[in-house]
Amino acid sequence: MKNHESYKELDKMLVTVNKDNFKEVVENSQVPVLLDFGATWCPHCQNLLPKLEELSKKTEDKLVVATIDTDENPEIAAAMHIEYIPALFVYKDGAFSDMLVAPESSESLENWLKEKGAL
Repeated sequence: MKNHESYKELDKMLVTVNKDNFKEVVENSQVPVLLDFGATWCPHCQNLLPKLEELSKKTEDKLVVATIDTDENPEIAAAMHIEYIPALFVYKDGAFSDMLVAPESSESLENWLKEKGAL
C-alpha cells in the first residue's frame, strides 16, 4: 500500500481541493463530487486513499473524486463541521447532498454513492 506524505502528492486521478479552488472544483462541477476530508497523520484516511484512487479510475466522467487536507484547510473543515475523519461528502449540482464517515470497504462506498444518486 502506498503511503502518501501529503494529499498534494496523490495520484493525478484525485483532485486536490483547497480554499482557492473549492468553488471551481466542488460547487461548479457538472457531475457529482465525492470530497474526502482527511489528514496525513490519520491511518484510516491513508488506508482509504487507494480505494478512492480506484473509484476515480472506474468512474472517470461520472464522478469527480477529490481530497482535502483538513490540517491545511482548517477554515473549510470548520465550515463543514468536520468532527471525524475520514469524512466523505457528496455534492450534486454544486450543493451538499450527504456525508459518510469512514466507509468499511470499496463496495460499501460504491453502494452508498449509488443510493445517493452519485453513481
